[in-house]
Amino acid sequence: MVFQSAYTQPDVVLDEKDYPNIRFWTSNKWKELQRQVYEENKGNPQVLARRVMFLEDEHGTMLPKYRVAAMHAHLKRTFDLLCTSLPDVIKESWEKYDNEIQNLAYKELRAHFSELWLCDGNWKARGLAIEWHTNWEKPAMGNAIKAEKVDTKIEPISTSSASTSASSSASISASVASTSTSSSSSTSSVSNGTKRPLSDDTALQKRTKVSDDMFMIPQFRSPL
Repeated sequence: MVFQSAYTQPDVVLDEKDYPNIRFWTSNKWKELQRQVYEENKGNPQVLARRVMFLEDEHGTMLPKYRVAAMHAHLKRTFDLLCTSLPDVIKESWEKYDNEIQNLAYKELRAHFSELWLCDGNWKARGLAIEWHTNWEKPAMGNAIKAEKVDTKIEPISTSSASTSASSSASISASVASTSTSSSSSTSSVSNGTKRPLSDDTALQKRTKVSDDMFMIPQFRSPL
């Protein structure tokens, strides 16, 4: 289910007074200080990209890269799934999504990453989503359509299919029985000192291979 946590987890609203160490509670404060923050961290490869330097923990410390990478990964999983199930909803830029999709995405992010609660409204989740969506590599639509069919469509078993399955099971059982009988007979001959002809070995190998092939289970690629 797309945006599952947004539907099932309660949203949280915090009070700025309880978090005095937060530097950027409002977007206006970030706009006021973003140039200063960029200059303070200029040339440091360990800090975040300039567009998301407002992301901080409850102590006012800029988030590490791995934490923001986890946020990006969650957005990718969510929107890859959305792209395969409802491709017409996908837009070229974040601003073109309707308010419902945007708000669900913000709630989904906030449900998994409490750092995004530390602000007024959703401006931090929105800034993160805009920055991520710009670099999102959408899944190929051909693969998306194929994945959707495999994931959502289950065909009922028809009478003819059941009959065919029963017939196949009977054939498999007969083949296994034949292989077992042949194997027992051959083992008996060897134990009595009788040399088994090469042709019997070859036949046994072929029968065993057929039986093994019958039990092979086809593998399906996951849509996600």
